[in-house]
Amino acid sequence: MSQGLRITFLIHAVFGFAFGLVMYLVPAQFATFIGWAPIDPIMTAFCGALFLALAVSSVLGYRAHEWAVARPVVETEITFTVLGTIIGLYYAVFATAPTFIWVAIVIWAVFAVAWIYYFFREAAAAKDMTGGQMSGMTGARPG
Repeated sequence: MSQGLRITFLIHAVFGFAFGLVMYLVPAQFATFIGWAPIDPIMTAFCGALFLALAVSSVLGYRAHEWAVARPVVETEITFTVLGTIIGLYYAVFATAPTFIWVAIVIWAVFAVAWIYYFFREAAAAKDMTGGQMSGMTGARPG
C-alpha cells in the first residue's frame, strides 16, 4: 500500500476525530457556533458519531498493509465523501444552509478526489502485482 494512501488515512482520521468529538460531546454548542439552525442536538451528535466511526475506520485503513484489507475502507470513504459533497452543494445552492457548509464541502470534495485517486492507483498496483488478477475484490469468488 502506498505511503500517500497511508497519509490520507491519517489526515482523514485527524479531521474525523476533531469534528466528530466536538459534534458528539457538545452538539448544541457546535451547531450554534456554525449557524446550523434549527438546532437539533440529537442529529448533530449522531453526525458526530458517524465522523468518529469513519475516523476509526481510517485508523484501521492506516494500519493495513495490504490493499485487499484497505479497499473496503476506501470504498466506504468514497461513498461518504461523494454523497456529502453532493448534498452539501445542493443545500448551499438551492436551500438555506449556514456559511460553514462551504468548509464541509471543500473538505469532503478534497477527500473524495484523494480517495478516488488512491482507489484506482492501488487497484492498478494490486493488479500488476498479481499478474492481472484483481486481489481483494469485494464479492469475488474463485473460479
